[in-house]
Amino acid sequence: MSFFDKINTFSKLHGKLIFLKCHFLCVIFVLMLLTILTESVVFAQTTDPIIRFLGPGDISRRNDEVEHSSGMNYPIQVRRKNHQDGKPFYNFSVSVSNPLERELLNDAADGKWDDWNPLTAALIAEGMQNRNELMKYQKRVDRLLFPLKQSGLSLSQEEVARRIFDLLHQSILVGNYDRNSTDLAHAIDTGHFNCVSATVLYHAMAESMGLEICGLEVRGHALSRVHLPDHSSLDLETTCPDWFKIRNNPKLQQEAVSYVTARPVAGEPRTLTGISSAASERNASKVLREITGVQLIATIYYNQGVDLINAKKFDESIAVNVKALHLDPYNENAWGHLLASINNKALGVSTQNQQYEEAVELLDKGLQLDPQYELFQNNLHCLYYQWVTFEAEQNRFKTAFTLCEEAIRRFPQRKNLLFLRFKLHNTCARQALERNDFSEAFAEYDLAVNTAPLEFRTPEIELTDVLKHAERLYKAKDYASGAAVLDRTVSRHFPSSEVVTVPVRLSPTMDPLPEVYVSNSKPGFLQHTVNDPENAGEEIISPKLRAEISALRDKIALDWAKEALRTGNYPEAIRRVCSGKTPTEPLPEEQLQLLITIHRQWIDALRAEGRHHEADYLDNQAEANPFLKNHR
Repeated sequence: MSFFDKINTFSKLHGKLIFLKCHFLCVIFVLMLLTILTESVVFAQTTDPIIRFLGPGDISRRNDEVEHSSGMNYPIQVRRKNHQDGKPFYNFSVSVSNPLERELLNDAADGKWDDWNPLTAALIAEGMQNRNELMKYQKRVDRLLFPLKQSGLSLSQEEVARRIFDLLHQSILVGNYDRNSTDLAHAIDTGHFNCVSATVLYHAMAESMGLEICGLEVRGHALSRVHLPDHSSLDLETTCPDWFKIRNNPKLQQEAVSYVTARPVAGEPRTLTGISSAASERNASKVLREITGVQLIATIYYNQGVDLINAKKFDESIAVNVKALHLDPYNENAWGHLLASINNKALGVSTQNQQYEEAVELLDKGLQLDPQYELFQNNLHCLYYQWVTFEAEQNRFKTAFTLCEEAIRRFPQRKNLLFLRFKLHNTCARQALERNDFSEAFAEYDLAVNTAPLEFRTPEIELTDVLKHAERLYKAKDYASGAAVLDRTVSRHFPSSEVVTVPVRLSPTMDPLPEVYVSNSKPGFLQHTVNDPENAGEEIISPKLRAEISALRDKIALDWAKEALRTGNYPEAIRRVCSGKTPTEPLPEEQLQLLITIHRQWIDALRAEGRHHEADYLDNQAEANPFLKNHR
């Protein structure tokens, strides 16, 4: 091989390597792009809410809005129960990821099936997304019906109805009744069934054979009804294989219906005996409602909602019940579970995450759907109470008061909300006491009383709070603050007599004897409190509480006065030992002896300084102190 041939071969090989390398890089790039797109799709699916509440509206939405609605959100309008105004609809947006289900909901909008039938619609409603899988089940049922279609031309419609019924139980529903076997695919594959799956299957087969058929819906149960050419009808309990054998025995038929609606567990012997007459009478009183093939599929969504609400998946339960109401606006079962799901979701977000604003918003939206739903009103009131309490516990009192006022406006007859506001003011007052901000504390106590019902207006709450705080101050040896808060609260609640004053000034160099403050003469702001109907206008304060306040005030006076005495501040010691007492009541013995001791030590101190004239004057003028009269 020549040199040029080698060069040519190398160039070709190098070109192939470059091509492979580029091809490899392109593959890697495509895979990365697919990964990013897949992750984006997953992210969109996981963040998109299952159900959105869009508020009340009218029926102006056009069909093309459904067809061109973006993404997976499908708009659904639900008629508000018993609402008579001009806008009887409430709008939802439901996330519908299955394209077949979107087609199903579109097809059902006019109340009849055009592109689907009860069999395929039921399979889609149960979650089937593969069109080929749908056709597999459809062909299976069609094959069973083919011989009957060939021979059924000469049969009466009643006989056709019977043969379809026998075919259903001999070829498909060969297992046991299982109240949880709503899934149609499961019923066809296993033979286990409940009233919904059995009724949907019979309905689909009968409709395929040209029978005029409708479903029968009663609370907790579904049956079938075939309308015959002679204007009579044939009601069928599709869960009872022997139904046609007992068709001429109304009592046994009623017992069969009662047995199924009692919801036995799977595998129980399916005997018709032992049904109580009470159960028969109870079920006989239920009203059967004729439903179309579209409305029949609503029962599938409703049954899904039952399972979801039991699993506490409230968003999903709301969504499937909204779909059920889209197919059957008069489905009381779906309506009740829609309201229950909204209610339970609100309670869930409030108790688990303290998301009270979202919970209240949910219940308000629920009230737009049904203003008469009692649970919404009761729980809304309870949620406000919990929300206010929560905000107060977080020390967000401005928000708590705002919410409390809003709740009182919405529920003016609920006295516990008034008491809650009363408690909020008392809590603010206690916190102000802790800061020794007595003006703020007593202002809050005033607000508590002035905004509460009469039965909540008790001074003992304030006096008890102040007593506890004064005890803490006493233990901390903050005698000044303890005395101040006790004297202030006493002056608010008990009538005063006069101010004890000892106006003594012997000379410009001598300290004056102090003015002994008792209290002002204003009546307490709670004098109008009514706790006893026979003593209207009188404060009812327990003697025990009065005694405890008085005893603590005496202890503070003693230790506080002794503190001044130890520093030689005799005027201040006199003021402290006398302050808070009225001249009409004698000083306790220990305080009286301390007062005498203070005067004697002051006189002795003046004499020791050679200030005999001042000492004599002080001794003679001691009578000016009303507590020392007749005690020297």
